[in-house]
Amino acid sequence: MEYAISPNVVVGASVIKINLKSGLSLYNSLQLAYNWPWKQAASGIRYRFSKLAPAQSRERRAAWGALVTLSAECLAELTWWMENLDRVNGCPIRSAPLAGRFDSVTECDASDTGFGSVTFVDGPGAASSTLVAALLALATGHLTRRAVVRRARRGIEFAAAFPAHMLATSSTLRELFGVHGVLCTIAPLLRGGRHKVVMDNLGCVFIMGGVVPPFATGARQWGEFVSGGSPNPDLQRLAVLILDLQLTHGFTLVFEWVPRDQNVRADFLSHALEFSQHSYRLCDECFAYLDGLWGPHTIDRFASAENCVPLGAPHAGRFCSHFFHPDAEWTNALTIGWEGENNWVFPPTHLVGAAITRLRAAGAGGTVICPDAPWASWWHSLRSGPHWAPDITAVLSLGPAPAVLVIDAADRHLFGSGGVLAIRFAGRL
Repeated sequence: MEYAISPNVVVGASVIKINLKSGLSLYNSLQLAYNWPWKQAASGIRYRFSKLAPAQSRERRAAWGALVTLSAECLAELTWWMENLDRVNGCPIRSAPLAGRFDSVTECDASDTGFGSVTFVDGPGAASSTLVAALLALATGHLTRRAVVRRARRGIEFAAAFPAHMLATSSTLRELFGVHGVLCTIAPLLRGGRHKVVMDNLGCVFIMGGVVPPFATGARQWGEFVSGGSPNPDLQRLAVLILDLQLTHGFTLVFEWVPRDQNVRADFLSHALEFSQHSYRLCDECFAYLDGLWGPHTIDRFASAENCVPLGAPHAGRFCSHFFHPDAEWTNALTIGWEGENNWVFPPTHLVGAAITRLRAAGAGGTVICPDAPWASWWHSLRSGPHWAPDITAVLSLGPAPAVLVIDAADRHLFGSGGVLAIRFAGRL
């Protein structure tokens, strides 16, 4: 059966407040249905019931009074509607999904092992986006509005590995699980806005009631077919959790399908954790010595929540991360200024040159941890003839990597046989 609903129809329903029990008679269930917006269906049941023969009618009447046990899922569904109907009441059932502007776009994708996404602003109204406003509220004082908008245009990247129990599930379940995870992470940044979520998984977009191409719907346009929800309980649970996030944090989402070749950035991020990451750090004893010598350091420029150095108060926990993390000061330290900080700089080995360039461009002081690697392309920038460059005030050889780093054996080759250096930059002279 198909229903054609005018675009200007809105949800308008009331529900009686009942004490939910673990069992109701079918008659009482019908009474409950009569207090929900789908009265026409209940009327049809009663009409068919009234046309039965007298004997059948008496048997059916007795059956209608029998107790029907309500499952936990049924009770949860009824409770959800009782608690949330006021919040969705009056909302359009079928609004034009892609009309108007969006405060952000989130591209999402899942691989066999992980999930990736990037959230960014686009278009002429980007600077007035609610996402930009949320980032400005979190930004530290030395960050300009222009820098925040530029960062928002580039995008906030997110990457995570799936837990073990998700690895053998369907691609649709993995993808919706990932979407829920990233939305939980960035929900405070989406508050008050209208945002688009782009995916290349048709099943997920159908489940979220999104916009899919005509070839997937028999050439029918959006609004000419029913979509949203899933008979699969795991998928349905995630869909409801995503809806609850929107209601709780006060934002709306529109899901849209795109071909895979238009979703390459999220696809790359979904595989990112399969690659070797910057997971090594200086041992706590060495950091404490250097922090006592050249500190206190105020921010860890290349870190994660798991391996940031133990900065002293009031700077404890300040770090910049590669991928978005709610506790990080910023995503991608190379895109912001480092002025006004005593920077702790221990970058991945392939970013040492870029980190030194950024430190000098800011005229900021800091301590750089790097391999003792005269063969490296960035090494010449540290030297001035036979001497160290003028802005370098001290250089310490800390020792071989296995002795001074918390590092996996597979990553030790990155430091060669020359050991690890701590280089002190004085900042602008």
